Order: sequence, then C-alpha cells, then structure tokens
Amino acid sequence: MKIRFIYNLFAFVALTLLLVGYSAGPAAEQGQGYIGAPGELGVSCGTCHGNPGSYGIVTVDIQAFNNGNPVNTYLPGLSYDIVVTVNNTASNPAGFGFQAVALDGNNDNAGSFSDPGTNVHIVNLSGRDYAEHDGMSASRSFSFKWNAPAPSVGTVNFYAAGNAVNGNGATSGDSGTGTTPGRLSLAPEGALPIELTNFTAKQYFNSVLLSWATETEENSDYFAVQYSKDGFNFETLDEVNAAGNSSTLINYNYRHLNPIEGNNYYRLIEVDFDGQETISEIIVYRIEAIDGDVVHAYPNPIIDKTSLLIRHEGNLNYNTTLRLFNVSGQLIHMEDLVLMPGENTIELDMTNYPQGYYYLKVRGGDLGKKPLKLLKI
Repeated sequence: MKIRFIYNLFAFVALTLLLVGYSAGPAAEQGQGYIGAPGELGVSCGTCHGNPGSYGIVTVDIQAFNNGNPVNTYLPGLSYDIVVTVNNTASNPAGFGFQAVALDGNNDNAGSFSDPGTNVHIVNLSGRDYAEHDGMSASRSFSFKWNAPAPSVGTVNFYAAGNAVNGNGATSGDSGTGTTPGRLSLAPEGALPIELTNFTAKQYFNSVLLSWATETEENSDYFAVQYSKDGFNFETLDEVNAAGNSSTLINYNYRHLNPIEGNNYYRLIEVDFDGQETISEIIVYRIEAIDGDVVHAYPNPIIDKTSLLIRHEGNLNYNTTLRLFNVSGQLIHMEDLVLMPGENTIELDMTNYPQGYYYLKVRGGDLGKKPLKLLKI
C-alpha cells in the first residue's frame, strides 16, 4: 500500500527544510485495494513498503464495539464502532496508514461504512466500501462505523492491512503487512430458536398488517414487534405471545396502525422464557395513502375465523349487506351491516365451512365493485 507525499516548501529557517506529507489512500488515489482481501489483485501494503522492512513485521488488529463493549456478533440495523490498529515490531515509525473492507461469504460488500474518524475517509470502489487513511497518521489506531446488514447475509469478514512509514516521501525504509491481512469475523446474533416462515407485510387501508408463522417452537415466550422509519433505529410496537412449545404450524398477525407514507421497516425479536433474545430479518414495506371504500380480510388464508376490515369514506352511518358465496356461486351466508365512517372490523366465522375458495361481497358504493377472494384451509 503506497503512501504518496506532496511536499510544500514553506519556510527557510536556519537553512532547515521542513516537509509536510499527505496521501489520500490507494483506493482514492489509485482505485485499488491493497489489503490482500478476496477479489483484489493479490498485492498488499508490504508489496511496495517492504515486508518485513525497516520497522519489522507489521500486523493489523481489528475490533468491533457496541457502546464501548467488544462484540463478535452483530444485529441487523445496528451501527458498530470498528477500530483498526497497526502494529510494528521494530523502531519508531513517523506515521501509519491502513485500508479495510467488510465482505460476506460470497466476497461481496457487507453492510456499509460511515462516520470516519481522524485521518480516515470512506471510498466506494467497485461496489465495495473501503475505509482508509486520509493522510499519514501519527496514531496507529483508526476508527469508523459499520452499519450491519440483514442476518441473511451471514458471517461478515473484515479484512485490513497497514503500513508503518518514515515520512520521506517514498516507499523506501518503510514496512507493510504481507499477503495475510488482519481479519475479524462477525456472525449474525443467532438464528431464531424456532422455524420462522413467511414473515410478510401487507397494506390494509392506511395500516400495515404483519404476518408470520412458525413450524416449530421451543421455549418461546413472546415476539417483540419492532418498527423503524429509517431501517436503523427500531422501537418496540407491541408484544405478541408465542406458543411456547409446538411442532405444528402456527400463524401470527399484528396490525401497525400508524405507519408513515413511504418505506416502513419491521423486524421480530423472539424472546425465550429464560430471557434469551434472537432476531429476525428486516422487511421493508412501502405504504401509499388509501382513498375510497375498501374491504380486506386477515388472516387470509383462513383456518377458522377471519377479521373483515371495511373502510367507509362517508360522513354518515351506512346500511349494507355482506354476502358470502362458494366457488360454485351459491350464496351460503348473508348478514346486514351498519358501517360507521372510517374503518370497521367485522368478525367472520368460517369454522364449519369446508376447505376451498370463497367470494365475499359487500353491497353498495365502491364496496361491491370487486368480490374479495377468501381461502379456507
């Protein structure tokens, strides 16, 4: 990894020449990664600066911190402090430089870098975020933040290389890391101790219905339903009781009544009876404003009962009729309704109906324009 210096002759004092060095880092200046990470050219800092060189063997340590505590796992959406420290085994260098990248199991960029510390900047190079020195640093430690990706990304590997330099404006007399870079691996913080399937979001009027199912559960206490407007800062909306222990399919639903227009971010934290917590992937749902009278049902497919959500845009109560047809078009259920302005919830019991498709119509206004298709399973 080559550090280039721009010299400025700014004063003559007692015939002394003072030199000031600067380098923007190899990713910025040369468009290259010199870490020795997968997918690079196979060269490293030591290729140019010498290995072991004048300052002995150079190694790099990488650590991740959350609120000052070192970690070896990550939660999606959280921001972690990454500290890269360049170490040498001989003499006293004038300064240090480094370069770092975070990759997934396919050697693609994993997460994103931000908030570079002193003498650090971030460069996006060929779809990868590189953190590197932004000038020769008197400190051997460099810091920046890493924003963690979804747990589906899997284990994330950080690679970093560094050099110790004498500040003479050339690569001679320096030391750099060899072809084996420093490495730190962070795994997602545990898979759910349940078989979680079908975590989805769907718009119902101006709200979002979250649905998920479990195939098996063991020692599960409840699900904390979490929400974020930006994908990073999450808050708990509510807690949904879990089954505890189960080996059969169980469906869960939660309706978020106050999403924002645009992107909304959701995740689940499953909490065991012993207090252990694990987290789901993040799902993103974009909600648009709803106009007019609308009918929805959840859950759908239906095991026994479903809730009909009927939105009435009028200013007065509205008398209407609900009709349910089987797939042959036969009317099998009918009831009169009085809808109030706004959103109405009507419970529909389908316990005694056989499995199959059904069509529901609510007569009047926009409500009856298109039948609602239901599936009994």
